[in-house]
Amino acid sequence: MKKLSLSILFLAVCLFAQAQPSATVSPLKVSDNKRYLVRQDGSPFFWLGDTAWELFHRLNREEADKYLKRRAEQGFTVILAVARAEFDGLKEPNP
Repeated sequence: MKKLSLSILFLAVCLFAQAQPSATVSPLKVSDNKRYLVRQDGSPFFWLGDTAWELFHRLNREEADKYLKRRAEQGFTVILAVARAEFDGLKEPNP
């Protein structure tokens, strides 16, 4: 049996910034009490995620851009994707 890829890439992408280009994206950090993700200024980060496991492997640039823009419009703040696809991801090139 093939060993499933454990290298899942968590894209903590602030898609809100894509929907509103004037917004700035800052790195996230763990809160002082180690229980939450917060922005650099300490304000809370709301994790509303979608899973797009095959984002890098199955979609071309145009399709991925359309998908990410739509999710930003819908208010998603995080997209989870697999960095190394399990379905011929090592043999079949990315579009």
